[in-house]
Amino acid sequence: EVKLKFKGVIPEGEDETKERIRAINKLKEEFAERRPEYDAALELGKSIQGKCHPKAEQPMKHWMRILQSRWEEVDSYADQREQRFTEQIEEMKEQDEQLDELLRWLGGKETELQDAEEDPVPEDMDIVEKLIEDHNDFETELRDRQGEVDEATKGRKRDEEPTVDPKDPKNKKRAAGRKPSKHPKAQQLGDRWKQIWLQSMERQRRLQDLLAYLQELKRLEQFNFDDWRQRYLNWMNHNESRVMDFFRRQD
Repeated sequence: EVKLKFKGVIPEGEDETKERIRAINKLKEEFAERRPEYDAALELGKSIQGKCHPKAEQPMKHWMRILQSRWEEVDSYADQREQRFTEQIEEMKEQDEQLDELLRWLGGKETELQDAEEDPVPEDMDIVEKLIEDHNDFETELRDRQGEVDEATKGRKRDEEPTVDPKDPKNKKRAAGRKPSKHPKAQQLGDRWKQIWLQSMERQRRLQDLLAYLQELKRLEQFNFDDWRQRYLNWMNHNESRVMDFFRRQD
């Protein structure tokens, strides 16, 4: 029972988890080897119970129940631990595959953004508008996979192996205070994901600033001082007329 209830958290590495499964299987083999002794002990207890003094009958029943209960608890716990570790290995494999796929895809998007950054941007409004449209499509692709990245980078909950009663409120409180663990590839994906978004937003800002600059240049190119002067004089005359009309009404 002491060997089965490993201290500490459930292992995070696949090799360590497999080692735990081998250790549990070895304990289960030992358990099976001692099964005849367990059965013999129960038979002996029943035999003694049938012959003992009436006052000793209840203590005999009590200790036989304890033996059966402890045996069944340890046997059941061994099966649960083996199943939990087996499921954990499958979860690790699935997470590894998901992380590898996302990292490959992200690597392609990083290359795409880097190539776009290396290309010179001409001061042509139509070209800049097309580049902004293309970059919006690029960011849309990133947003479409945001949920997958969030799920893949979410830490795996640490399950602690109980060394005492798992129903103890103190044990539950300690378990609630533990932080999730993170897969190394998940940490790498999270860091690179933040970086590509920062680079993407910076490129978007530069393109928007350039477009605003070109629009201002185009507006200035169409500026005619004589036309502006005439519009200004017309505006002044119009305002002057309104003022004069106001005072005439007062008179």
